[in-house]
Amino acid sequence: NIGGVLHFTEDRVSSSPLEARTLGYPIRGQLQSDQSATQLLISGVTDVDRLQKQFAFLKNQAAKGGFNYQAALTLPYAADQPDVLQITSNLQGVSLDAPERLGKTAGEERALNLRFVLDDSEFVPLHIGYGRDLQAALQIDGKRNGLRSAHIVYGEGSAEIFDRPGLKLEIRQPQFKLSEALAAFGTGDAPARLPPLQELVLDSGELLWQG
Repeated sequence: NIGGVLHFTEDRVSSSPLEARTLGYPIRGQLQSDQSATQLLISGVTDVDRLQKQFAFLKNQAAKGGFNYQAALTLPYAADQPDVLQITSNLQGVSLDAPERLGKTAGEERALNLRFVLDDSEFVPLHIGYGRDLQAALQIDGKRNGLRSAHIVYGEGSAEIFDRPGLKLEIRQPQFKLSEALAAFGTGDAPARLPPLQELVLDSGELLWQG
């Protein structure tokens, strides 16, 4: 259920504060528009468990906790422009058990940016930015509730949509603990959640291996 009041003019739509529930928690929203698009702004809270139940490809044992987020759904009037859902959070409240600089405690903040492109494509593009070190471009297969492809960049560089099924992984770090990363990747259900590895780029001045 959504509660609130919509306001219409000849060429605009807006609203009073809207209240609803999603991902198990209440949210607040505001509808606004300009000459090019209508936009729904949302602020809310959720937790890792709820997200993993909604999106099977997110399931893992490394992340725990709850967090606040802000979202903006932009609906352009132009027929040739896709709808875009942008979600941001500082992830305070979430702990992440991960190697190198990707891990964090629940008290730490780490910027997360998600950008879904919602068009008529068979697969939904999702661009992810996590902190300063990780970028990813994914194709979500909605029918299987899984990933068709993924391009993940750890370090300098940008991630682009991988044009065929599978995983492209780029690691660009001055120093990289290879044994630790392989151990983390090989445990749990990480290999099952990700598409098969198709390309690997490893650019590091120093590879560390601890047996």
